[in-house]
Amino acid sequence: MRTAQSRTVACALALMLLLTGCTTGQKPGPATPREYAFPTDKVGDVTSTWTAADGIDLHSPEATIVRATEEALSIAGFVGEEGSFPGLHEFWNDYLDSQQSVDLRTTLEGRDKQRRVTGTRDYHIYKLDWAGDELIAEYCIDDSYEAGSYDAGATFDWPRVSITRVFSRKVTLARDTTEPPAPVRAPSGLRAPTWNAFDGWQAIDLFRGGDFDYCSTWYNTRDRDPDRPYWPQYSSQDPEYRPPPGPNPPIAPPTPGW
Repeated sequence: MRTAQSRTVACALALMLLLTGCTTGQKPGPATPREYAFPTDKVGDVTSTWTAADGIDLHSPEATIVRATEEALSIAGFVGEEGSFPGLHEFWNDYLDSQQSVDLRTTLEGRDKQRRVTGTRDYHIYKLDWAGDELIAEYCIDDSYEAGSYDAGATFDWPRVSITRVFSRKVTLARDTTEPPAPVRAPSGLRAPTWNAFDGWQAIDLFRGGDFDYCSTWYNTRDRDPDRPYWPQYSSQDPEYRPPPGPNPPIAPPTPGW
C-alpha cells in the first residue's frame, strides 16, 4: 500500500542520512580485532537481539554477515567506520568505490556528538536467499524499545513518535572471491565481534526497503519477552496516545551475540 511503501522509503532515507553525516577533526585508525570492544561510552548501553523465520540459522555464514553488516552500520553512525566492528572500514570503503552512480559521503559518522541510545533493538530475518552469486537478505527492525539521549547519556527520552517504530531493510551482499571467508564462531555473549566478520564478503546494495507489511505484522503478532511488554505500533494516523511502559526501556542480553 502507498502509505506503507512511503514509510519504508522514508525510513531507509533517514537511516542513510544518519549514517552518512560529515565530521571534522582527526579520526582514529580502523579497529583491530583482538582489542575491540563495543564502544558503550560513545554509543550507549544498547543491545541487539535477532530472531529468524523458520529455516534460517542465525549462526550460518549468511546470517552472520547480515547481522554484522546491520549492527556495524548502526553503531558507525556514532563512532564512524573506523571505530565500528573490525573490518567495517575496508568493507564500507570498498562499497563506496563500487557505487559510482550514488553520491555517498566518505564517512558514516553523524554530526551529533552528544547522541547516545539505551535499550534493545530487535531484528527479525525473514528472507535469506542466494540469487546466483548474490545473497539477498530482508529483515525487520524494531527500535520501539530504544530511548535516545542528546546530552551524552546524562538523560534519556523514551517518547512516542509520529511514525512507525518498525521498518524493513533489504541488503544484497556477495562473496569476495579474492579473500577467504571469515570463519563462523560460536557466540560468546559479546555485543561485538573481536574478529573480522567481513572477511570474504562485499556489499552490493545496503539501503533498500523490504516488505513493510510483513514487518508490521511481525511487530504486532510476535512472541515477546515478558520483561518487555507489548507497546502498540504507532503512526501519524493513530490518534490514541499511549505512554511508554516504563521510565527507560529494558536492556536485553545480546542475542545471539558475538
